Amino acid sequence: MRLPRLALAGLLLLASCAGEIETPGEALRIFGDSLPRAYLGERYEAQIRAVGGLRPFTYLLQEGELPPGLELEAGVIEGVPTEAGNFDFTITVTDANLSRTFQDYSLEVVERPPPRLSVIAPQTEIRTPVVVRLQVENATRLRAFTGDFEWDGANFELLEESVAPVAAGAALVWQAEPGRLHIEMAALGDPWNDELTLVQFTLVPKGAAVLHPSVEALFFDDSGASHYQGGAEGQGDEMAEPVSADEQEQESADNAEGVPGESREGDR
Repeated sequence: MRLPRLALAGLLLLASCAGEIETPGEALRIFGDSLPRAYLGERYEAQIRAVGGLRPFTYLLQEGELPPGLELEAGVIEGVPTEAGNFDFTITVTDANLSRTFQDYSLEVVERPPPRLSVIAPQTEIRTPVVVRLQVENATRLRAFTGDFEWDGANFELLEESVAPVAAGAALVWQAEPGRLHIEMAALGDPWNDELTLVQFTLVPKGAAVLHPSVEALFFDDSGASHYQGGAEGQGDEMAEPVSADEQEQESADNAEGVPGESREGDR
């Protein structure tokens, strides 16, 4: 049986509100007992959600203290935290019938970890060409990075036509020599956030060998601040698999047709 479109849309709306929907006569309660982590010096906003009861609701910090820099306003904890630590507090909600409920919370304020460049590649012995990906973690409004990726040039050779950006809207400049790939990359549109793969390339083994890469990177964010990552050995990913000759050919064709971003080969 096919449901009319309006009925189907209504069911989807009800499903999306599952857990928060108010029903007649439902007792006042606070939905959810945890808050997202806050980062020192960064804008924070978290909604305390009350359901049931009779609107309007009044929210009150009953016990404990919010992190310095944050305040409770109309059911929203917001502001810019200025002190790291764990903060325990209790929030009460009162409705128009003077019914009251409360919820204990613990809010953690930490310094945001610096961005980190990791290498996604097999950690086992490699016998066929393998795609290596450079992935940034903990990115927060990053605008650019410059870095060096190094490997054992006696055992692996870079397939130069395979070097390509993966991040959308990115400009890439690179320069290669045996055992080393220097990369400079910039976000042309929105800055980079969270975790994403920036660039990929193929290494061809000269014989059965294990890849022992190292990376060194310097990141620049929207504020102009820089973050340096020393030349420690990169972390591989055992889930990465070598690519076949057919896959290499297809990847080269895709790169020739264009991938997200702009790529320019550096002088070698």
